[in-house]
Amino acid sequence: MNRAILFVLISTILIGCSKNEPPITIVNDLNPENGVKTTYTINGVQRQFILYKPSNLPSNAPLVFVLLGYTQTAERFYSIGFNQIADTANFLLCFPQGISNAWNIYENNSADVIFLRTLAKDLQVQHSLSSTKTFAAGFSMGAAMCNVLALDASETFKAVAPVAGFVLQSIWSVKNPQYNIPYFTIHGTADQTVPITGFLGSNPSTQTIVDYW
Repeated sequence: MNRAILFVLISTILIGCSKNEPPITIVNDLNPENGVKTTYTINGVQRQFILYKPSNLPSNAPLVFVLLGYTQTAERFYSIGFNQIADTANFLLCFPQGISNAWNIYENNSADVIFLRTLAKDLQVQHSLSSTKTFAAGFSMGAAMCNVLALDASETFKAVAPVAGFVLQSIWSVKNPQYNIPYFTIHGTADQTVPITGFLGSNPSTQTIVDYW
């Protein structure tokens, strides 16, 4: 089974299972196949995401973030097929775009953490979503960002599901999550890009991360 298919499966699994935030401005600028591409201006920096809302989405529905891998785009992940799952499982889908098609996985409480936390809370209010059912799934660098969110934003993201992910030792060594959240991961034992034994050989193994959670 290839990684794209595995990644799609994550959102189905996720559904089963206070700081002052900076101001934001929202401008809708594109509608790709019923998704809405939106620009956020947060702390003077423009950020983008694609939102997919199933028709007849009930109130108190879950929110699922899908975080792209390095060099990939929100549009690329939007085309994978999560929409069909959202339609049947009734959750709101958000595909945030990383700056330069990447995420800041190198420091705690980065601008990316603030962006994703702020966006999640705003979407909860705008679409009458559950504040206890916001989840994040990600692939590769997006999976690493899931691990950072689990450590830095567990008050907002109530479960994460990284695929082929990792976490840097510099982040891991100072971990102090506010909550102990559900954690699900998929990682191939033959993965040579992000080895299951630890990225670059100097960072925690996938088993170490799983054991912690």
